[in-house]
Amino acid sequence: MTPAHAAALVAWLRAWLREPEQSAALRAGLRHHELVVRREAFRLGAQGSAITVRTLIDVGLGDPDVVIRAEVAKLGAAALTADEARWLAERLVRDRAPRLRSDGLARLATLDGAAARPALE
Repeated sequence: MTPAHAAALVAWLRAWLREPEQSAALRAGLRHHELVVRREAFRLGAQGSAITVRTLIDVGLGDPDVVIRAEVAKLGAAALTADEARWLAERLVRDRAPRLRSDGLARLATLDGAAARPALE
């Protein structure tokens, strides 16, 4: 297979996975044992798919890969309602990665400064 054929095949697969009928396949990719598959599935989900943003974020925040958790946190910043943003910030404050905990705390302080105090104590 030539590089051009491989690129065309990958492009076709990406388009196919974005179709609503393929949401089960994309969901399976979100929980796949291979890191590269999970990262690509999250990227495809974030670009638009039948999977809701809330589901994508919820699954992503449970992933062991900090890159995936950071990407879904960024996605949430742009796509969530105020109540959902608070939910995301509270989840981030409990993350094991310092950068994400800091991001969650900053989000809580932005939403409501008083809500950030218990996380600091």
